[in-house]
Amino acid sequence: MTAVGQVSYSWPQYEDLERRLADTIADSGWEFDQIVGIARGGMFIADCLSRIFDKPIALTVASSYKNKTQKELVLSKEVAMATDRIGQRILLVDDMVDSGTSLEQTKQFLREKFSHITEIRTAVLFRKSGTNFAPDYFVEDIDKKTWIVQPFEKFDQVRLALLPTGVADSRVSHNDSNLK
Repeated sequence: MTAVGQVSYSWPQYEDLERRLADTIADSGWEFDQIVGIARGGMFIADCLSRIFDKPIALTVASSYKNKTQKELVLSKEVAMATDRIGQRILLVDDMVDSGTSLEQTKQFLREKFSHITEIRTAVLFRKSGTNFAPDYFVEDIDKKTWIVQPFEKFDQVRLALLPTGVADSRVSHNDSNLK
């Protein structure tokens, strides 16, 4: 797939999308007891929704993009969570649905790993045209050939060794005399 164009989002725009997604979910009246975010793209959204809805968060990892090209999906075999047990009604969150493979396979993985789950609904900020997967909740439709640049992606090109002089040296250090 060759990108036709790209659309970039600032942090304030991104936060507005997250609020709109939360409103859409709340307006549906659906009750859930756990949020599962798909890292990396869904981490910020899952964190935001976890705070807004005051629900526990869990994370799993899926990756299928490398250098703006969709490759084979790699899915983690575990779910990280700070609760004793994952909920029964799951809100599965990612940044976007493109092919739908990440969401579909993650739903399948969760159902196989946690047989007590009774319902999984999906939420994304962006639904790309041409997808075969219909998320339960989304905010914006985007053309399939448009590359979405999210505000945290600026760090994709940052490496510690390449930071301007002094930035790496300004990291907080702990001195025993400060701890007394």
